[in-house]
Amino acid sequence: MSAASRSGPRRPASDYRLVQMNLLPATVAKVDKLQLMLSARTRTDAVKTAIDIAFLVASAIREKSNVIIETDDGKRERIVIPGL
Repeated sequence: MSAASRSGPRRPASDYRLVQMNLLPATVAKVDKLQLMLSARTRTDAVKTAIDIAFLVASAIREKSNVIIETDDGKRERIVIPGL
């Protein structure tokens, strides 16, 4: 599934806001790896998806829900994010 189909139809260009950021080279490398992991068309799509995931996780934790990661072997780990 592509990043565009996950987030619904493309919005008009007028809905978007340009955000420029200064990132360390190591962070840019992480974005590039994330783009590959998510099969995202662009870095922007990868960042948008990462923000959606972060918002989902942070919201769940703030609402006193548990966020659980389950590995292929069935091992489960609760996600704890300091400050939430």
